[in-house]
Amino acid sequence: MYYNVCMSKALNIAAESLSRAGGDSAVSFSLNIHPNKDNTMTNFNVKKLSHLSLFTGIGGCAASIKQAGIAVQTVAISEIDRTKESIYNAIHGETLNLGDILSICKADIQKLGHIDILTAGFPCQSFSRLGSRKGFSCEKLQAILGAMTNVINWARPNYILMENVSSITD
Repeated sequence: MYYNVCMSKALNIAAESLSRAGGDSAVSFSLNIHPNKDNTMTNFNVKKLSHLSLFTGIGGCAASIKQAGIAVQTVAISEIDRTKESIYNAIHGETLNLGDILSICKADIQKLGHIDILTAGFPCQSFSRLGSRKGFSCEKLQAILGAMTNVINWARPNYILMENVSSITD
């Protein structure tokens, strides 16, 4: 029973956090627990939030969300590096890869259905202290960010989580 109480509290905290972050009633958790005599569970259901990952790498953003206790189902990723895609699939399971963000079209996104959470660990080379330091003036980055903006507009996710180097604000 102790496990059930802790899990219930954790789910309530996660739901409250999402709600305070600007969420709405679309985020809900369903907790169906039927403990056996030895306090093991036979049924535990949590509504998973649909997740689209851009610039996926090996899945750091997805892992962070899961570690925070938020149940997600990644419906698709966008990763051009085949080695990183292979590592991602080994860690997180086979997932549809939409490929290069510059080639993604509105129809690709519409096929995915509703997206609750979109994550993007977009390229940092133009911001990194070890990179070109061109910032937002980098033409390649401008094209990538334009494509990312299109995907966000098409997906209309409830939440967006973007990750980059700290020097992006310099």
